Amino acid sequence: MNDNSVKWLWMQQLFGIGTRRAHEAYEHFGSPEELLSTPLSRIETDRFLTAEEKEAVKCPDFSNAEEIIAKTLDFGAGVITPDSAEYPESLRNIHSIPLVLYGMGDFSLLRDRYLISMVGTRSPDEYGAAAAKKLSGEIASLGGVVVSGLAYGIDAFCHKAALEAGGKTVAFVAGGLDIDYPKKNRVLRGMIQNPENGLVLSEYPLGTPALGHHFQTRNRLISGVSMATVIVQCSAKSGTMLTAGHAISQSRDLFAVPNSILSSVGDGCNLLLAQGVEPALSGEAILRRYESVYGYPIDQPNNQQITLFVDEEQPVKKSAARTENEIPDYLNTVQAAVMRRLFEGECQLDELCDSLSVSAAEIMTALTGLELFGLAEILPGRMVRRRIS
Repeated sequence: MNDNSVKWLWMQQLFGIGTRRAHEAYEHFGSPEELLSTPLSRIETDRFLTAEEKEAVKCPDFSNAEEIIAKTLDFGAGVITPDSAEYPESLRNIHSIPLVLYGMGDFSLLRDRYLISMVGTRSPDEYGAAAAKKLSGEIASLGGVVVSGLAYGIDAFCHKAALEAGGKTVAFVAGGLDIDYPKKNRVLRGMIQNPENGLVLSEYPLGTPALGHHFQTRNRLISGVSMATVIVQCSAKSGTMLTAGHAISQSRDLFAVPNSILSSVGDGCNLLLAQGVEPALSGEAILRRYESVYGYPIDQPNNQQITLFVDEEQPVKKSAARTENEIPDYLNTVQAAVMRRLFEGECQLDELCDSLSVSAAEIMTALTGLELFGLAEILPGRMVRRRIS
């Protein structure tokens, strides 16, 4: 933890967790130190800040942030912020950069490692479970770090296989570190947060429940911290496709495991493959892709085994539906601008480029993400329209 963690938390509380507003504030001011050192005369005339925010900056109250940090440390967890030595470089260049991360385990896993995220359905079939175990075990045994969300199903299989291979794994959770969710992954979570095995991370302070919309916000971190995301098994209309959309928006490599054309549980992966996503066939092949770029050592496979007992998972409630013209906070600036234009009605692709003054390449990247998020679709004749679920 660094001495400025209280100020970063104060800034996060002021602008929100994982919101466009927080990201814009980070880009506008750079750090809480810069924000707080801005002359009051400039604060008064700054058009970025609302009247309420100006008052908070002029008379900052750090008491709540200090209490949260103190409780976190007493709980045995750590805190990292963008100016911490342990903060991962990969998260500095994503939309809605996390201003505060709470963690239990080995923070060094976030830097100078091959971090590969692996996600999928909470209800996999035997093939999906076997694929998760194979790829995750191979990646971990070679020195890669498997990143996932500690959910039932594919996530749990990936975490467990990484540990059974004697490797490391990182879990991002959608509630406070003291929240026992999901309950049936309690043993697995305890193993991961052991510094010898991995790291459990959250953007939310202690006591925060794992609410539905937190998972959407959390997903951008799973893909953002990683150099590549592997979609193991999911349906075409699932939350896992949100993580795929984040990976594309963040310019991360995306892989998908080929699935049977007779099974709907994996049709999301086949859809991604049809759109040009690279197939995930082996963990070693994925890691070797980055060896010449990063130069981190790749280990020799080992046969170390750790005995774990992971129960079957229970269904998780879906988050509340969006209001008709609400723009999700997880969209980046270009995606949000495209959605605002589509609220007015469908339009030609060229018209989008002209009206937003954005290149065709940027528009196509944004639309790919929006399609995966289930928010927009490209029609014949280069027409674009929004999708309303």
